Amino acid sequence: MKLENAKIKPPKIILFGPYGSGKTCFSMTGGKHVQLLDMDEGVRSGFTLKDKFTSLRKEVDIIEIHESDPSKAMAFPKFKSYLESIAKQCREGTYKFKVLVIDSLTNAHEYCLRMILSYSGLMGQKPRIQDWMLRDIEFLNLCVLIKSLPIAVIVCAHQQVIEQDLTNVLTPWLPGKSLPSNMFSKFDEVLYIKPYLIAGGKTDFKIQNISTSSVCARTRSNFENNLSVDIGLIELLKLMGYDLEQ
Repeated sequence: MKLENAKIKPPKIILFGPYGSGKTCFSMTGGKHVQLLDMDEGVRSGFTLKDKFTSLRKEVDIIEIHESDPSKAMAFPKFKSYLESIAKQCREGTYKFKVLVIDSLTNAHEYCLRMILSYSGLMGQKPRIQDWMLRDIEFLNLCVLIKSLPIAVIVCAHQQVIEQDLTNVLTPWLPGKSLPSNMFSKFDEVLYIKPYLIAGGKTDFKIQNISTSSVCARTRSNFENNLSVDIGLIELLKLMGYDLEQ
């Protein structure tokens, strides 16, 4: 097969940034095409934000996944069950959405550790080395499942600052030394939503897709760097070769 005949697969995206940067709100601009697994309780801003995408956000299908009982660890098993069900529906051709949003990677990690510690009878205690190893296995298996889905997947994450070569670098927030690089290599796009000042002292946000000395980001689609979030998800995915309206 020649490159010109290759079919572009739906992108798998990590979208990260500081609290309040609009990761969830941006992901919801795909409207009726989007199903959102909400583990971050961040959809409230999607209902209250008034802009040109307000009506689209109201069309998003939302599944809430939270720990309703702090003495139990049921959120992560529920999350896995939903993902496996979505994969099954995709194989059968019955899944009706074109974009799956997971919000967020950060909370999924915390729920995963709670599950592992709960199964070990160590709820509330400090994780052991073997607990971190089990966490890594769980997440890498999830990456394989996500990669197999024939739809676009957006995984939201908070940001963290790590030190590399005596320089502070912003990366998606995920503890551990080996897991972040292993996970990020499984995704087509690692995009950073960053704030910037506009006229009148107001703050807007742009999407960075190229790594710098201070930000971890990358793209396989090679779309323009530093696009405004005003482009919306539908148009951004078009730039990646994935048209939700076809």
